[in-house]
Amino acid sequence: MEYTTLRSCRSRSGSSSVRGGRPLWLVVAGAMMAVVCCPALATRTERDMIPLGAMFSSDSREYQGAFLHAINQYNQNTTGRRLHAYVDLISTADAYKISRLICRQLSRPVYAMVGSVPPDSFDTLHSYANTFQMPVVTPWFPENVPNPSSGLMDYATSMRPEYHQAIIDLIHHYRWDHVIYLYDSHDGLLRLQEIFQSIRPARASFQIRVVRRVESAQDALAFLKSLEKNNRWSRKYLVLDCSTEMAKSLIIGHVRDVQMGRRNYHYLLSGLVMDERWEEDVKEFGAVNITGFRIVDTTRPYIREFLRTWTTLDSKLYPGAGGNYISAQSALIYDAVRVLSEALARLRRKKMDAFGDAPILGEPRKISCDYSDSASDQSIWEYGERITRIMRK
Repeated sequence: MEYTTLRSCRSRSGSSSVRGGRPLWLVVAGAMMAVVCCPALATRTERDMIPLGAMFSSDSREYQGAFLHAINQYNQNTTGRRLHAYVDLISTADAYKISRLICRQLSRPVYAMVGSVPPDSFDTLHSYANTFQMPVVTPWFPENVPNPSSGLMDYATSMRPEYHQAIIDLIHHYRWDHVIYLYDSHDGLLRLQEIFQSIRPARASFQIRVVRRVESAQDALAFLKSLEKNNRWSRKYLVLDCSTEMAKSLIIGHVRDVQMGRRNYHYLLSGLVMDERWEEDVKEFGAVNITGFRIVDTTRPYIREFLRTWTTLDSKLYPGAGGNYISAQSALIYDAVRVLSEALARLRRKKMDAFGDAPILGEPRKISCDYSDSASDQSIWEYGERITRIMRK
């Protein structure tokens, strides 16, 4: 495993389901521990290695651990093929420096890329993926990611399912005639637009009575208290689009505030907030109506087995592992490796001979970001479209 850490003290600014395909959630159980660059693997020929690129934020320890665990589980197979990952850790939002890292990944070369980068860096990665037809699998997209122009294929694939319709279905199920929408980011406002455009034609009487951006749990609680003063006994249906920590702090603060009602409130938590850690011993979480979504079903036997294995991993080798919990985003990283490895295996089974004729690390046929580079054999990844299509089937 090769790591590169990129640091900078300056930064500047910059859907979900597998687009066009079917998501796969955490479907492989336990395995033996291994290190990607262990001596046993070093003796394998370069043609046995399947090079993958990976990019993560430097503070995404659990993502990295889930990625390494997925790589090493795949490498326990008996086919002789082994995944070999080149991992870059990003600590900057500087588009130029991120571009250099992406170009280096393309020139190694790699069959595809996996990772999770900050929203202000994703546009750069997305643009390079579509320009050079390099498949990129990520746990989620920022809401403002545009589709490629002219109907061209999008080479970035998100593992997170679309949940706008699920929110609408729940509103219909509960027969709510209005909601109060609280959000903490620009992405939250974009999600509100999607929900409103979908629900309004079917229910003309439906109202989004209040929309407010909140900066903190205290800000949100102060706003709810103002609503309480105006109409204490009215029913209040809140769609809460914010981080897990803000949602938990708001609910705890609400329940502990003696001036706030409880029975007339119902929180609908947007996104995958419920898949994060919710402490069972916090009594406040059971004192008010809360509805949310989960994609990691811990009642299923194979996920229980995965979590059992996850608790036994050495956190020094697998950052973030060793506990009895894994976040939804880390689970999606794990699944991303599985979906990608299955796509590569299916491509090979279709006798496209991707591994026989494609570049290998010993004799690189690199993809160069510089079109004037005479040493480059190609400017796009010739199997990129096939790999992307297979992943989405």
